[in-house]
Parts: sequence; C-alpha cells; structure tokens
Amino acid sequence: MSATTEINQQDLSRFRAVLKNLKGLEHDDAFFDVIGASGASLIHHNLTTTKQEPQTATPWVALNEDYAKKKAENSSGGILDYTGAMIDSANSWNLLPQGGVEWGSNMVYAARQHYGFEKGGKTITPARPWLAFSDENIDEMHQEATEYVEKMVSAS
Repeated sequence: MSATTEINQQDLSRFRAVLKNLKGLEHDDAFFDVIGASGASLIHHNLTTTKQEPQTATPWVALNEDYAKKKAENSSGGILDYTGAMIDSANSWNLLPQGGVEWGSNMVYAARQHYGFEKGGKTITPARPWLAFSDENIDEMHQEATEYVEKMVSAS
C-alpha cells in the first residue's frame, strides 16, 4: 500500500494557463520537474515542521502518551518521523507524456498514516493527512512555474 496525491483539474488549469502561449512546454520535463520539486519540498516541510493537515491547517492527532514515551527513546519522538524513512520517501513523479505531476511515497504504511487505520471498529492509527496541498501551497507552486516560464521566455 502506498499513498499519492495529485493536483486537481482546477489547480492544473492554472499551471496550464502559464503554458498557453509556449508551444512544446506542456511536454517539457524540466517544467514538470520544477513543479514536482516544489511540491515535494512543501510535503517535506509539512512532515518535518508544520505537522498539520495542509488544507485545513488542523494539527495532526497527538501520539498516544505511552507510544510517545517509547518512541522518544529511539528517535526525536515526533509524529511521522521515527526513522525519517517516510520523509525521505516522499517524492514527485513526472507524468509525461500526458503532462502532470504526482506526489507520493512508496512506503507500505504511507496510506495508513495519511488515511488512518481501523480494525474491528477500533482506531489503530488515526488519520494524519500529510500528502496534500493548501491553497497557499498551490500559489507557491504556481509562482515557481511562472518564474520558470519567464526564464524560458527571456532565454528565447
């Protein structure tokens, strides 16, 4: 099991608007790499610093007190950063030739952490949405995409 997120059609249309008058750029690896790297950076920031659901700014559910004590013996004790493996695995993938970017993690427990996990009606792992973007995040990625296009235009 893994977890992924994509920018919705409305947000994607904002990025495509940047490309409107630049033939060929809609299939430019570097353009989508810029957007992908920007989003991955925002996800890493959320996992390491913000620690909240990006779209609502709701802090993640705190760790169970007993587990937090046990975890603190072997790590920073923070939420979703026991070994740093999930933070390191959060990445972006360029979806060419169709154009677009996808973000996710190949860690088997990534979806469980994002969506939560219940067994027998009991919550085993509470949902801690980490793989999403706020409106401000989308604005930041849009700005980086715009700056990339402006550099391409001035270089031509």
